[in-house]
Amino acid sequence: MAAKRKTSRKKRTAPRRKSRPHKRLKSKGRRWWPLILVLILAIAVGAYWYLSTRGPIPPLELPPLPSSETPAQSASFEVFFGNSEEDPESEDCSVVYPVERMAKETSAVARLALEELLAGPTPEERALGYYTSINPGVTIRHLAVSGGEAVVDLSREVETGVAGSCQVEAIRAQLERTLMQFDGIRNVSLTVDGEAPVALQP
Repeated sequence: MAAKRKTSRKKRTAPRRKSRPHKRLKSKGRRWWPLILVLILAIAVGAYWYLSTRGPIPPLELPPLPSSETPAQSASFEVFFGNSEEDPESEDCSVVYPVERMAKETSAVARLALEELLAGPTPEERALGYYTSINPGVTIRHLAVSGGEAVVDLSREVETGVAGSCQVEAIRAQLERTLMQFDGIRNVSLTVDGEAPVALQP
């Protein structure tokens, strides 16, 4: 019986250890890291070279934001001067010629036109033969429009040194034509320092 027991016993073998593949994968992954770093470095160098050769990137221009303010409107009117090119002989002293002016639109456009007239022609206009018969330094003391008539009160300089009917006629023509271009003005009444003019009587 003892012999049988000995023969029936099986030899016990040590269990085999299972291989661990994840360690091998880790070791393989570590081999790729240098290649990945080289690739990242190459991309960075290539991007830097591309941007440096391309030049600076222009700033992005955004369209202007819409403004809530209404753009200023412009007004067009005329002022009247003599012209030595158009009328070299000055046979008719009342003949005057228009010059167009532009300014911001205003309800007092008649006063603005009169101010432009008293300022005289510009250097460019003088080069074209335009001149004024009105003395320099004249200012507007008062201007009112009522019932189709413009009442203009000018400073005393307007009569200084004025002599002869031709100059008087030319001055009145410049004033009247400049003011009567506007609707609602059919006549111009002139005073000097609040009194009836002496030298500018028609």
